[in-house]
Amino acid sequence: MKIYILFLAILTIGFSASGQRQKNKDNQKLKEELNLTEAQADSIKKIRKPHTTGKKALNRRQRMEQAGNRAQRKALHEQRKEAIEDVLTDEQEDQWKDYRERKHAETRKAKLDELKGQLNVSPAQAAQLDSANNKFMESAKQLSADEEATKTKMKDLRKEFRSEIQAILTPEQFERWQELRKMKRAKHPKK
Repeated sequence: MKIYILFLAILTIGFSASGQRQKNKDNQKLKEELNLTEAQADSIKKIRKPHTTGKKALNRRQRMEQAGNRAQRKALHEQRKEAIEDVLTDEQEDQWKDYRERKHAETRKAKLDELKGQLNVSPAQAAQLDSANNKFMESAKQLSADEEATKTKMKDLRKEFRSEIQAILTPEQFERWQELRKMKRAKHPKK
């Protein structure tokens, strides 16, 4: 039993250290990308910390308080974004925007590549999945700001995307795709 507890403690410490190293790596990469001064880097680090803490608190309360979390997250995000923009020069703001867009695209690509590996798709299917995903993401970006209309349009857009994916994949792959989506939704319930 003591060995088990010791193992869990070591594992927990390892994950904490790993997360901290990743944050430091992200901060350093941002500093290099935007050519930030030490003062700017320190300011941004201080701005990001309460944002992360607030986001973690919202995540913990998420299951208990579903309503309003999205608006609170958006407000936290906007506060952080505005505070960081106050620290940056105009040129650095443009670079930061490009950096965020690249990072977002890299994350999306990595998730899609992981999905393609899990579904064991052919190169032709992979190209079709890339195209369908890009089309879906562009359509989703263009939706209006009207929340009710957006919900309806997004629902229709998701149905269209699902049909397109079903046409690309074999029945076995499509079934696996649905299983993976269910597992993801179980991990991350709707807000």
